[in-house]
Amino acid sequence: MRRVRDSNPRYLAVRWFSRPVHSTALPFLRSKSSNRFCSTKKRPKKINSLTSLIRIFAPMSRSITAIIVALIFSLQAFGKLQVQFSYATFYSPKSGPYVETYLYFNGEKINYVEKEGVIVGEIQVNYEFISEGNIVKENSTVVQSPALKNRNSVPPNFFIQHRIPIKNGIYQMKIRLKDLNTEEVELESIQELEINYNNELLILSDIEIIQSANESKEPGMFHKSGFEVIPYTADIVPSEMNDLGFYAELYNADKTIGVDSSFLITYYLEKYETGELVSNFKGFSRKKASQVNVIIGKFLLDNLPGGNYTIKIDVLSKTNQMLVNKSISFHKVNPPASPSDLPTSMFTEKYTNIDSLSRHIDYLQPINDRLELEFAQNQIEGRDFELMKKYFYNFWSKRNEADPEGEWLRFLGRVRIVNENFTSTLRPGYLSDRGFRYLKYGSPDDRFESFDEPSAYPYEVWYYNQVNNQTNKMIVFYNPSLVLNDFVILHSDILGEVKNKDWNLILHRMNPGFYDDESPGIRDEFGNRTRDHLRTPR
Repeated sequence: MRRVRDSNPRYLAVRWFSRPVHSTALPFLRSKSSNRFCSTKKRPKKINSLTSLIRIFAPMSRSITAIIVALIFSLQAFGKLQVQFSYATFYSPKSGPYVETYLYFNGEKINYVEKEGVIVGEIQVNYEFISEGNIVKENSTVVQSPALKNRNSVPPNFFIQHRIPIKNGIYQMKIRLKDLNTEEVELESIQELEINYNNELLILSDIEIIQSANESKEPGMFHKSGFEVIPYTADIVPSEMNDLGFYAELYNADKTIGVDSSFLITYYLEKYETGELVSNFKGFSRKKASQVNVIIGKFLLDNLPGGNYTIKIDVLSKTNQMLVNKSISFHKVNPPASPSDLPTSMFTEKYTNIDSLSRHIDYLQPINDRLELEFAQNQIEGRDFELMKKYFYNFWSKRNEADPEGEWLRFLGRVRIVNENFTSTLRPGYLSDRGFRYLKYGSPDDRFESFDEPSAYPYEVWYYNQVNNQTNKMIVFYNPSLVLNDFVILHSDILGEVKNKDWNLILHRMNPGFYDDESPGIRDEFGNRTRDHLRTPR
């Protein structure tokens, strides 16, 4: 089973599942064009409280189609299911919280068979919501692709949307997909999900990036609060896309602000890296407080340069007091550059081999922010040598404008260190857990190694005096294989890293599932040095 695990919610998961990863090294999503979808007219059936609706690309001109195919798919012959996944959470005053999931399928990567006179593909989709190790909710449905006229037909790309009621809580949301007409292993993604809605406090839903939202009284899967909302299932926006919309809902304003009382919604763009407001990309609307207030906005992107941005929504009182806010990020792709647009002094002009440059771009995984990482993978998958060189140059120029090549060579030196010390038969050093953290956080200020402690796996504890504005942090790696040089992360108190309350038990080969309450202490047996080194890092 192929798994994708993500520490950040929602759009970190918007990706193709088809390539095994360290965390995010995938043939990433390519955004759909701004062309709208047309929908089938048949009403969807409800299956285990899930409702599916298939939407297919509307006919487009050949030139536009070619652009979109280049953006959406890397058409290498992987021969495996390729899917984008994202989600958003909302609240219904009548029925409570729910999750909307969006699955976008590459039609050419589905296996088709003839059934009852039509040629179709079938994908099993399973959802599990796990809390404290227990499955508290699960749903399953079979998604059927649009039918093909014959074996020579070009399979269309399509997406489905599911709406899943779920109670408040903290969950692991597991999604498993299986092409029922192939022996390929199923694909799996696990997302950390927190649901926290109620009918008393002022609360904003997730922000859903959308293609369109039109008033509608007709019920349907895409109908919310009087609108038909067509989702946009990516956080990468191609240069050809002229506008970007968003949808959110504000709950309980009638109780917290006062029925029919006025308040203000402002929405704007910020630069992702700096939080700097982007001029001329701001809007507002005045609202009267009600049980559910719909927030819909749109940004015209014609004059927005390529880069990483954050959409922010602020809810303000009549006295301009901040009441609640929400944000979501996206990446705007620059128009393709011609060779004349490239800086003449780029050190990347020294590259003569595209595979070497692809490998060096891949080295950047630990120090990329997530949007940079997605864009980097776009360059690798696109195999456009000139664009790859420009991307690589701009990456290092942004970090050291005076000496981008020197900055890269210093980082390459660190990559060589981790490849020499942490490479195993399973993976290169820069993709090992130790190598990844070394490149991400730097060399630890102190490092303790234990390879012969009684009843304990070989392990290392790394200490950082300061990392990401946090002080006195540690990372615990261990080697459960005993023979391979592949130490994996077991626990860390750095924000955003793996936290495992049972790490000490696991390290000492005890079964964490045996205990119902908090983990018991480890016996102070002869040779057990874990506590000493955790209390007094050297």
